[in-house]
Amino acid sequence: MELEQRGEHTLAARVFEELGEEGQAASLRLEAADEATALRDRLKVLREGASRIGGDTAQGRQLHASLAKALLVAATGTPPGARRRGFLFEAAQALESAQEAERAGQVYEELDLLEQAAAAYESAGAIGRLEVLLTILERRRSHREYADDVANQVASLLRDGRRLLARDLLQRMTSEAYRLSAKDARAHDFQRHLAELESRITHPERLTLRVTLPNTPPIPLTIFLRGSIIVGRAPDAHIQVSGPGLSRQHLRISRPAAADAAFTITDLGSRAGTFLDGAPVQAGHPESIKLAAELSLGMGECMTLIPRGSTTSAHLEVRERARRFILTRSDVAFHPVDEFPTFSLKFEAPFVHFLGHSLRSLELHGQALAPPSAIQLLRGDRLRLRAEDGDAEVEVLG
Repeated sequence: MELEQRGEHTLAARVFEELGEEGQAASLRLEAADEATALRDRLKVLREGASRIGGDTAQGRQLHASLAKALLVAATGTPPGARRRGFLFEAAQALESAQEAERAGQVYEELDLLEQAAAAYESAGAIGRLEVLLTILERRRSHREYADDVANQVASLLRDGRRLLARDLLQRMTSEAYRLSAKDARAHDFQRHLAELESRITHPERLTLRVTLPNTPPIPLTIFLRGSIIVGRAPDAHIQVSGPGLSRQHLRISRPAAADAAFTITDLGSRAGTFLDGAPVQAGHPESIKLAAELSLGMGECMTLIPRGSTTSAHLEVRERARRFILTRSDVAFHPVDEFPTFSLKFEAPFVHFLGHSLRSLELHGQALAPPSAIQLLRGDRLRLRAEDGDAEVEVLG
């Protein structure tokens, strides 16, 4: 009593709390809070009191209600984020202790904590709002189960190399309609997986592989789906070469415009000249490539040109030292060079499709797949091919 008379409300409250006089202690805590001019100090007093005093008395409930009110004021002045959510969550708990369950339910709803909100409404007897929340919770549960099922489907499709179907599913699950109807962390997972998948899709006009055959060094193989490619010293040349006197854009290799036409090479006015099977190529005049031929750039760089395929699936292979390049004229399937086990690639944006019709077995990242199913290649893929005429390992570089 002496402490109370001297205005030491907080110290007096602590004494009453030790004596079990929670009602009197709560009243003193409220007086001490009223004396605090700053919201931070008021919160400190009320929080200490609420941690020591329950809502069993009218004064205790008033104490918790005052704490909730102060916390809601603090939340109003705080930008959206974790700190604001913390104020609101603490306020909802304080309202429950103050036996203001319906108001607590409203705050829980604002936080999208619907299970806690439903429990609070049930305690308050707010049957109408409780029924609405139970309907929403049931819908969310169904969405979560559906999302879990789709997530398992996506994981299976990705393992099997069926990236086109996986991408379609992920795009559907990241649509605006799904995000609005299911506020679930799974939606963010779908967005992340879709972004990761799309970041690994290869260039629509260029595919770079590294092929390893038994007992041979890896073969870099680049496949172009374009009208033409440039050979030269320029950094942006499709086939970069180096050598004395070679030009930045030395020559162009073009695919035929008609199905029955041949691939051509055109010297672009190079200083060192271009030679086809030893014969000079006149600058600006396309030369047809109908049979395998030796291509020389100046006096140093040599390449082998090998036209392959049929009129419906034609491509030109360029061999330059350890490197291989292929220029294909369309997005239809074609068969790569002789040493490979039989398989084909089909360019169909946004993916390059791998078809292993004649393989005995096919592994993607060490997991056996069932040919002849087509798979869609992604940057970083590693395939192991087994066929009657040999085996190979293929890595997709880009």
